[in-house]
Amino acid sequence: MRKYLLTSVSLTAIGLASVAVGARDAQAFGEGHNWYVSLFGGVTSGNAIESSYYYVYDTELETGFTVGGAVGTELFPGLRGEFEFSFQSIDNDETQPFAAPPLDLDGSYEILYLFTNLWKDFDLGFVSPYFGGGVGIGIADVESTCICGVRFDEQGIGFASQLGVGFRFLVTEQVSLDVGYRFRALVDVGLESDANSISALPSVANVFTHTGQIGVTYEFGDQLHTLSAANSDGLDSLWYVSVFGGVSIPEDTAEDYYNYTYIDRADTGFTVGGAIGTYVAPELRGELEIAYARHAYDDYLPPFGGIPGLPASGDQTQITFLANLWKEFPMGDFAPYIGGGVGIGLNVWDDVVFVGSPGISISDSGVGLASQFGAGVRYAVTENVAFDISYRFRSIINTMHTDSIAGNTRISTYSHNVQAGITYGFGSGTILPAADTNPDSEDSFYMSIFGGLALPEESAFTGGGYVYDMSFDDGFTIGLTAGTEIARGVRGELEVSYLSTDVDEVDTGAFLPPVPGEGGVEQFFLLTNLWKDFELGMGLSPYVGGGVGLAIVDFDARPAGAPAGTDDTKVAPAAQLGAGLRFQVVDDVTLDFGYRFKAVLNAPYEGSALTGFPHVQQSFYNHVFQAGAAFGF
Repeated sequence: MRKYLLTSVSLTAIGLASVAVGARDAQAFGEGHNWYVSLFGGVTSGNAIESSYYYVYDTELETGFTVGGAVGTELFPGLRGEFEFSFQSIDNDETQPFAAPPLDLDGSYEILYLFTNLWKDFDLGFVSPYFGGGVGIGIADVESTCICGVRFDEQGIGFASQLGVGFRFLVTEQVSLDVGYRFRALVDVGLESDANSISALPSVANVFTHTGQIGVTYEFGDQLHTLSAANSDGLDSLWYVSVFGGVSIPEDTAEDYYNYTYIDRADTGFTVGGAIGTYVAPELRGELEIAYARHAYDDYLPPFGGIPGLPASGDQTQITFLANLWKEFPMGDFAPYIGGGVGIGLNVWDDVVFVGSPGISISDSGVGLASQFGAGVRYAVTENVAFDISYRFRSIINTMHTDSIAGNTRISTYSHNVQAGITYGFGSGTILPAADTNPDSEDSFYMSIFGGLALPEESAFTGGGYVYDMSFDDGFTIGLTAGTEIARGVRGELEVSYLSTDVDEVDTGAFLPPVPGEGGVEQFFLLTNLWKDFELGMGLSPYVGGGVGLAIVDFDARPAGAPAGTDDTKVAPAAQLGAGLRFQVVDDVTLDFGYRFKAVLNAPYEGSALTGFPHVQQSFYNHVFQAGAAFGF
């Protein structure tokens, strides 16, 4: 894992160095692109969810600190793109594996984050409120020893996301102060326990933190742009509010109780919500959304294959707070769109009872990472009113809930939502602004093909009461993209890709040798990406960015020689962080060499009915090195 990790960090550093070149000489990338650098620090608190040695631990963290820096630029008036390095150090306080007095825990979490962020500013004169978020990678160094005997001193990598708000205060034309809040989530970090531990088993860690921070920003441009939300196209007046409702169809819920993976099934329910947003550029909307969904439980699958579903009762509620970005394609009064968002999710269980289980009865709530991928179409009824019909895939990953009898439960939920809504626009123009007529972005549509090498991280997973560590052989990826230049140096893209890796072996802990494995994992991605290009001349353009979406995962794995194992297909949230270099060969042909960190987040996979193989809950991470060609139209 470490050689792949070091490679990814090195490539990310190269991408950051390319951005730093732009910060040194802003005019090299074109007039109007004003660059800035930021330094910040703050106070951090939070909690960790750790699955290890039969238990799901709820770990409280003491107050720690965050420091970091960022390099960014104004993509559009009032919208900033940014690459962030930040570091958190938080000591452990106490941990609670079940309904009993908590246990003292020493050690700490030290986490290095790499984020690509988008921030929307609102100019109020000397101060600019903002909101936004980002996706990226988290590298955790965990040291802890519990009185229960479990000891960790290991590094691991996981998917990271953040949601933030704040205020920027003008000090001079080039210096501003930044006071903000960040919710950072790091999910499914695989760790190995010490060989001298009582358990000597792998672990899965999830860390959720709240940070209040203050920083300073220095602007390199001749004019102050980082605090200005003025828009020469009049888009600053195109604010809107939306309300919506519809049908919510839940996917199977992933539930870990004592690290036994239960698969819970709920009935079709409903969703309602609302959003407030604005056009950050022609055909590009940014918004804040709150959504509510509720489902009644139907039945559940006990933790081993071959056991029929047993009755369950109670209600499951999901509340999501999301920062979204939607790309529109105006067609007269109609505007199809696609995009997604990240944020915070609250899973609420109301009197959930599993008949036949060992006393599982939960009425509790927990906070986790939320994301969504969506598409739809808006129809303009008047200049200020539009109808909206859409689809959303929403998920909330790894929330902690407490059983009324004994132990903790780690839960992830997923749902397909078909909804209808109405939007009211406050601007004096149409609710669907005309397409961008900027000559620089005309005829910028392109399609690309790519392929490359996939280097999978080891994947820690839960099932059958334990945590296991699965390694994979190197694999491959192929894919297609369709994209367009939204503005000079900014590309929006829809990606369809396939990634395949074979299982190498499964490690059950330090006391037993790894077991050879058979089978593999096939991952089909559907992602919406945003890339920032940096024109260096001579046809060379480094870029950085990322995307969110969903993945369809076909997971077929078993111990070598076993007649069956886990063989299931599930839909799961997916995301990626990437960087690369484009080289224009001729006017309409561009070569692309890139790196991607691709993540498929936690989902439950059913075990075999033939052998009673346990159901498992697992995430997949891949470092991808790819080459491709883009063709312009």
